[in-house]
Amino acid sequence: MKICVVVLAAALLAVCAIAASAAVYPTFDGATGVVTLPTAEIAPQGTVNLALSYMEVPQDGKLANARINYAVGKNLELWVGEAFYRGEDWSNEEIMNGGLKLRLLSQENSGIDLAIGGSLGRDQWRDNHEDITKAFVAISKDFTLVVPARLTVGAMFNRFEDDWDSEEFTQPYAALELLDVKGLNIGVEYRQRDDDLDDPQAPLSAVMRYSVPDHPVWIEIGTTNASWTGLSWAGQRGFFGIGYAFGGE
Repeated sequence: MKICVVVLAAALLAVCAIAASAAVYPTFDGATGVVTLPTAEIAPQGTVNLALSYMEVPQDGKLANARINYAVGKNLELWVGEAFYRGEDWSNEEIMNGGLKLRLLSQENSGIDLAIGGSLGRDQWRDNHEDITKAFVAISKDFTLVVPARLTVGAMFNRFEDDWDSEEFTQPYAALELLDVKGLNIGVEYRQRDDDLDDPQAPLSAVMRYSVPDHPVWIEIGTTNASWTGLSWAGQRGFFGIGYAFGGE
């Protein structure tokens, strides 16, 4: 599963010129969603979404994150991602993951989107590693709240396992998105805190994305206290990124 997604994404960004909608966005993990938590929507069939982001993290570390999301069918998407962390003491970590999301119900037929999904990943540093397993169920509903909006509720399972120990939890989450507000998409997400693994604050993120008119490109700026593993840190940290969508029917 280990591939240099940063290099691949940069190359694709440089050569792709096929117009497409930039209406869906990969989370930090890679599933379509808000910031770190997935929604129940699926990217348009045949569409590839690329995203690159950068943020500074506690202990004066820096994190570059890249992911590629591909909608194989109308109700199925796959993704792969890779992130690189460098700490103040020149310590390095590499975080890889890959997963899928399957939509079981769509708003066209059932009034709601219902999806399940999961991912496998590895956090590697020096001679140590931690395997990360995630699974989720999400329900999304579009409605009008002065402007078009989407509400998502779901539950996320996380398991962290190394050579000595393993820990896991399942917690509910919710997200609200305001869609296409003068070219802007605004989202906020919240997951209930796990008493054993999260820092004192529950994971909370917000993002503002601008889709470039008539181009499949978006830029984003936001804030989160969630790490690359999905667990919360103490204190919010800003991030920014760019994305590109191409292909589709």
